[in-house]
Amino acid sequence: MDYRINLKTINQDLKSRRFWVFGFSVAFLKSKIHSPYSEPKSKFYSKAFTIVELLVVIVVIGILAAITIVSYTGISGKATSVSLQSDLSNAKKQLALYYVDHGFYPTSLTSNCPTPDDLKYCLKPSGTNTFTYSPNPAGSTSP
Repeated sequence: MDYRINLKTINQDLKSRRFWVFGFSVAFLKSKIHSPYSEPKSKFYSKAFTIVELLVVIVVIGILAAITIVSYTGISGKATSVSLQSDLSNAKKQLALYYVDHGFYPTSLTSNCPTPDDLKYCLKPSGTNTFTYSPNPAGSTSP
């Protein structure tokens, strides 16, 4: 095949509207290109998902759900732990204030308060946390 440019041939091709690429006409090349849009649809073609596609989606959703549940359990456990630590720290501070004012720790708590009259030293648990107070034996200086 001769790939040299011949102006006479190009002028004739332009007049007949046939363009050549590497020795092939553009019309011939277009007829050999297969595209899913140019072919007619099969009579068995449907617009539904295959079972494999559905299974892949279900597996991906299951994996994401498992990751979320595991991380939520860890976060809620940490939140409970931090809440208890905060309540105990606040109770320690309240009992230390009581000791500074009275010179001794309370012997018992009624409704989380050392004395029902004075609400200044009441222990305030958060959420569902509860306190059980038991003072140390006589002669001890810490609650």
